[in-house]
Amino acid sequence: MFESSLVYRSVARGLSAAAFHNGGSSMKLTTDKTESTATAIVAVRVPRDSGADVVTATERRIVRADGVTEVTIDGLRGMEPRLSATIVTVAVTIRTSDSTAIVDRLTEVHGIESVDHSDQ
Repeated sequence: MFESSLVYRSVARGLSAAAFHNGGSSMKLTTDKTESTATAIVAVRVPRDSGADVVTATERRIVRADGVTEVTIDGLRGMEPRLSATIVTVAVTIRTSDSTAIVDRLTEVHGIESVDHSDQ
């Protein structure tokens, strides 16, 4: 008779391991789900009635991109007041669970005007 069992355990944050035991022989499968970081210069349209300060409103817009888990504003590059919104250009460090095509995912977010540079 064939006996097998699947053992799963959490090893560390974002890292999981599974071992399939089959009559003395085993095969380990690991998936590394660690986060990566990217830096970018991002121009964000912040509405005047956003209900938050400019920094918080800018962070909230950027973190809406798929896979973005954290945003740190490293520096202000410019502010361009307009009639109903202010365009805020900032240097940011973005923590993401998937760095693939981060520039494309950022530009898809409503309110992000441009992404000038990104280190993936």
